[in-house]
This record gives sequence, structure tokens and C-alpha cells, in this order.
Amino acid sequence: MSLSIDISHPDAALSIYEAARECPQKLCLRTPEGDITFAQAAQRARDIFDTLELPSPGRPYVLRADTDVHSMLVFYALLAAHVPMLLLSPKLTEAEVQSYIRAAQAIDEPLPDDAAVVIFTSGTTGPSKPAVLSRRALAANALAVGRHIEMTSEDIWLLSLSAARVGGLGILTRSLCIRSAVCIGPKYTAKNFVEQLERDRITIASLVPTMLTDVLEHYPDWTPPESFRLLLVGGAACPVNLRRKALAAHIPIVTTYAMTETASSVAMSPYEERLTENFLADRALEGAEIRLENNQIEVRGEMLMSGYWGRSKLEKGQWLRSGDIADMDAHGGFRIRARQSEVLITGGEKVYPAEVELALEEIEGIRSALVAGIPDEKWGVIVAALLVADSDRDPLEDKAIVEGLLPRLARYKCPRRIAWVKELPKTREGKYSRTPAAFDGLKLQTLHYVNAARQ
Repeated sequence: MSLSIDISHPDAALSIYEAARECPQKLCLRTPEGDITFAQAAQRARDIFDTLELPSPGRPYVLRADTDVHSMLVFYALLAAHVPMLLLSPKLTEAEVQSYIRAAQAIDEPLPDDAAVVIFTSGTTGPSKPAVLSRRALAANALAVGRHIEMTSEDIWLLSLSAARVGGLGILTRSLCIRSAVCIGPKYTAKNFVEQLERDRITIASLVPTMLTDVLEHYPDWTPPESFRLLLVGGAACPVNLRRKALAAHIPIVTTYAMTETASSVAMSPYEERLTENFLADRALEGAEIRLENNQIEVRGEMLMSGYWGRSKLEKGQWLRSGDIADMDAHGGFRIRARQSEVLITGGEKVYPAEVELALEEIEGIRSALVAGIPDEKWGVIVAALLVADSDRDPLEDKAIVEGLLPRLARYKCPRRIAWVKELPKTREGKYSRTPAAFDGLKLQTLHYVNAARQ
């Protein structure tokens, strides 16, 4: 295990060629075409690099970061050669790709010398912005996460996320720094995930909550193989009910809080609690600091981005406001309540969708819920919910929902409109889509709370 990463001089840790020199015969990539050692990966990366049309100094190479062997080798080659990359998701349309490229071309200033990758943020707190991640930030993240989850050079991490998302990028950089393996497989489905964990002897995987829900719904009696030791769940808050179902299936879970601006995970739940009912809050990783200002998370540390390209840079030690609203305990553990952009204002009161969803999912008969606001002239927005019934039950009567919510939520937080659906709408990234458009074309029922008695 190599966790003595020098984050002030990360070149060796992030070099596929140095990895090949240190451990030439160790497994680097497990792929459908066969296993690839570090020596083989380095040679193929070198051959590919010679064919690339490189950008001018200070400009990024545009890489559609697919989860295939060629994309991984291009990534390794450019990273070793200090050529910055603009990582774009393979799910983007050609029109979207060209839009991002034009946005990057319009930025006059060159990238910083230590820039490794540029990733446009998802835009949940406004228009997408190009976050610049340095080599130092990538190495700091690899060191912090690797230590927290006790990574070793024998780990095999399933790559189920594109490197254009920091969840996927972190898998590549951590595994490279620690000289462990990445497994590339077919496109994610619950079936592929379950089969691949067994076939390829995966030890670590990363999923967003909707993916884990999908796995447990399709394979309710499944338990992971003995070789599997950890599932990182991030990208959105992991509901307590989902954690309970995973625990019942003996799935070891560590929840993770990550941002593009922090080169992936900046906080995690305790590794030693991965198979217990102590669903402890996430805490800052080594090398990172987290605080709340007006209930909003602020972060600083070595894994923080250099800044947004073309905008003001972040100074060393500067705090970054995340836009996430959270509660924090006396020990520094925190739980996300909502993104600032997701907060609903109804009749002057603030409503956090995640809090309402949790209350709904605690009602027997409701498998999952999604809450959003429907614009309303009088109230600003009306709190509305999409509900999925348990697979073996019909949708609940309105009275059961009302009586289930009133002991749990203030009345202004309770949804006034609901619709039962077969599945919740998702974005291309696999996250739930909390927008008013989710209710378009649906027949909504109105819930009445005025005459309902509290329990």
C-alpha cells in the first residue's frame, strides 16, 4: 500500500509510467478484453499519446470521458504529460458538447501551470462553471480517501461512473496513486452490477442512491460476494430507509459528501461503521475542514479547486461556500438537508424537499418519494410529491398519508398535491429530478390537512 503521497509534488503518484516502473506486473485495468498490467497500460498510453493532437499551452485537451479502455489510457497519458483536460460526459448531446467547447474557447486567460482537469459544475447553484482541479488537489483527495477507507494495492474498484463526474475521476486518480486496479465493464444496470461484482472479484464500488435502490429492487435477496468490502454511496443524500435495506442485505456502506470543487469526496461516514446500524453523520476527511455559516456548508483544504477558470482564483486557506444546507453536531458530523437551490418558499416558509421525502418514505406502503414545488400565484410554490408504492401494495388512501405525515412534519411542510407513479424521474446523471416539470401531464390529487387530528 502506497499512501505516503507527497501532495506538494504529486507527479510521481499521478504518473502511469512511474507506476509501471514501481510495479510493472501488477493489475492496472480489468477489462472485457482481459487484464492489463501497469507495464502494458503505460506502453499503450505512450503509443496513444504519440497520436494525439495536443492543444496549445494553457489550453485543455477535450476528452469525452467514457468508461472504456481507450478513454482511460488517454486520460493516463495526458495526466502523466501534464496536459490539462476538459472532461465531458459521454451522455452529452453533440450540441451540448459544442456549447461547452465554445464556453471554454471564450475564456481568454490560460489555465494555471498545475491544472490537471477542468470539469463544468452541474449548475445546481446557477449556470455551469468550469472548475479547475490541480494535480495537488487530485493527490490530496487520493490520500485522504485512501486512508479513510483503508485502500490497498490489492483493491479492485468498479468504474461505474464517467471520469467527467468527480465520483468517477476520483476512482481513477486514487487507484493510480495507490497502484491498485480499476475494473471497466458494461454500461451500468442492476444485473451487470451484481454479476460483475462476483465475476471480477470487485472489492470497492461507487453508486448514487438511485442506483443502489435499483439493485435492491431487482435483487431483493442478493448479498455481495466475500471479496466485496465497500460500497461508497454519494451524489445525493442516502435515505435512512435505503441504508436499512442495504444493511439487511449485508452491503457495507460508507456515505460520502463530494463536490466537483473538492476533487470528489471531502467528507465520509466512518469506515468502521460500514456494517452497523450506527448511521453516523459524515465528517471531514483528513486534510479538509468543514464549518457551517448560516447553516450552509463551507469547505477548505488541500483538495479544493484552484478556482473557476476565467474568474477569480481561490487563495490558499480560503473557505468555499458549497450552497448545501446542513445540520452539524458537536463532534463535527453533519447531515445535508438540501441544496440552497432546492429550498422551497411556500407562504414565506422554507421547506427542504429531502426532509419531506424522508418523512414520506417512513410511512408504511410508500417505497420512495420525490418532492418539488409547483409555482403558485398565492403561495409562491405549492409543495408537491411523486410517490411510488411498495411493490406488493396498492397506493395508500389519502387519509393514511395525511395521518402519517402530521406527527412528523409541520403542516406547512406537508405536500398539498401528490401523484402516484411507477418510478421517480431521474436526470442523466442518475439523480432524482426535483423540478416542476416532473409533474407535467400527471393527474394530481389534493391532500387536506385542516380537519385531520395530530397523533
